[in-house]
Amino acid sequence: MREDAARCRELIGQAAGAGSLVAKVVPDTLDDEQTAKYQAVKDGRRDCRWQAAVATVLDRLDETLGFTQRQHDTLTAALLAASPAADELEGGSPLQPEPTVGLAATRLAAAVSGDTSLAALLDPWQRAALARPGSRARIWLKGSPCGCVVG
Repeated sequence: MREDAARCRELIGQAAGAGSLVAKVVPDTLDDEQTAKYQAVKDGRRDCRWQAAVATVLDRLDETLGFTQRQHDTLTAALLAASPAADELEGGSPLQPEPTVGLAATRLAAAVSGDTSLAALLDPWQRAALARPGSRARIWLKGSPCGCVVG
């Protein structure tokens, strides 16, 4: 049953995706004003999904790593500063958020390992927990609904 539900979510997600008939027909059907409004709605949905994914990842990791409010706020701001392109979120939908959560987790690990100011924000054991393959933080990410592995 779980596989059937996953397949249904995948089909629903593809119904309006980049390669769908809707995506191919809409640009030729709408005038410029309607296209701008449609794009604004799509961008708003993408941003909302990205914010939810960032919050999910940081909240779950906070349970393990015990972020301070400053750490949480700074990591959130760093991840939200650059929303991913719509095609990076392909495959996810409000019914199937896993690809988006996986992308947020991957970007978090990359940001912490690649940005010295973010790395300095975390305690050494928090940095190590995000980087170490056997850590509880990495285990949560690997065992999360998205099945993502950071780094």
